[in-house]
Amino acid sequence: MKGCWKTKRKKTRSKVLVDSRINFIIGTGSEELVLRRKIEVYCARYAELEITFTEHPLPTQKTSLYIIHVFHLRDFLRGPQELPVPVISYGPPSSLTDAWHSGAVDYIKDPWNASELHFRIHRALSGTDHGFAWHGLAAEVDSITCGTCSLQISYQEFRILKLLAEYEGTAVPRESLYYTIWGRPGPQSRVVDVYVSRLRKKLRSLLNGNDNGSRATISTVRGEGYLLSWRGVDMLWIKK
Repeated sequence: MKGCWKTKRKKTRSKVLVDSRINFIIGTGSEELVLRRKIEVYCARYAELEITFTEHPLPTQKTSLYIIHVFHLRDFLRGPQELPVPVISYGPPSSLTDAWHSGAVDYIKDPWNASELHFRIHRALSGTDHGFAWHGLAAEVDSITCGTCSLQISYQEFRILKLLAEYEGTAVPRESLYYTIWGRPGPQSRVVDVYVSRLRKKLRSLLNGNDNGSRATISTVRGEGYLLSWRGVDMLWIKK
């Protein structure tokens, strides 16, 4: 099931939303069709809010934000994209922890209405990050590049790398890293450690493909957090 539903232009448009591509992944069951219709009726009142409803996710290159039910989130994450763009999930309150651990940047607890979804979409997209350069690395929301080598990274890995780069040489607490990804204090879990471990491996793999001897290292500082350091040739200036 595919379709792009567009509204008539009535009100002032928010550039944040108009310039973004929102993909609501939803099935064809009776309850899902009712939910979709409610959202469409709400969107008709707001020129800025355009959502593409599909049964299967659109390519990440065509999407700024995904919205998906928590029960389908794990299946979605089995794909090759590894969350290069933000995902908002929704569902019962009991599934909140599952959504955070799966990598959702926000979670809407049932019951909810379209106006709350509108607010969450705007908040998620308003916080969308721009790429930055740090020493020999160029980072975008979905990739990191050094010289002629490039690797895909997830949205969460990008946010972690950006914060660590901004505080180069200083240990950043796990709590701060969790907050910069999900916008709220985190539970006692190892989810940040998992993302840092993945990012550490990707940095090592990326820089091993270059012959200038440069290294970016994420060190664990016991009792304090994670520290990012650079050793090698500076090819780019950091942009904060």
